[in-house]
Amino acid sequence: MLALIAMNKLSQNEADELDFERLKIDDEFWHHLIALDDDILSQASSSTSSCTRPTTKKQHQCSYCGKLCKCNSELVHHMRTHTQEKPFMCTFEGCNKRFTQSSNCTAHIRSAHYGVKAYACKFPGCTKRYSHSTSLKEHSYTHTGNRPYVCELCGKGFGQKVNLIRHSKTHKSNEE
Repeated sequence: MLALIAMNKLSQNEADELDFERLKIDDEFWHHLIALDDDILSQASSSTSSCTRPTTKKQHQCSYCGKLCKCNSELVHHMRTHTQEKPFMCTFEGCNKRFTQSSNCTAHIRSAHYGVKAYACKFPGCTKRYSHSTSLKEHSYTHTGNRPYVCELCGKGFGQKVNLIRHSKTHKSNEE
């Protein structure tokens, strides 16, 4: 997983030409990354239960805010927004960053420590690259005009969830 795409920092053109799935890395570096992956995966499995077949009915309720989730692992991740728990820590010496999800930790390691942004925009003329697939997906909305995040109060649409959240706060400040 991480070992397949991690590498030394590359120029944008070099990174574009590489097939990340077939990248070969020297043995010592490979073993370090496999150990890193195993550590991250073991943290993930001990922190949340898997959600292999979520039900369509939301059955798991947050004790803080009442939000309903389809499976327990989704609830555990949601509750971290209340508890500020960040169980996934970067294993690079001197880097003490912590994350709520293992995928965010992996993306941090790829981009911050190896300079890899594995997700490239495929739109003609666009050279943007991202370290996380969801960031690329939200970026693609700038090309398509898709605005999937819609305000329930006024119907305004946004291409990024963070912009909807920011917008929602304007409704709260207008109520006061």
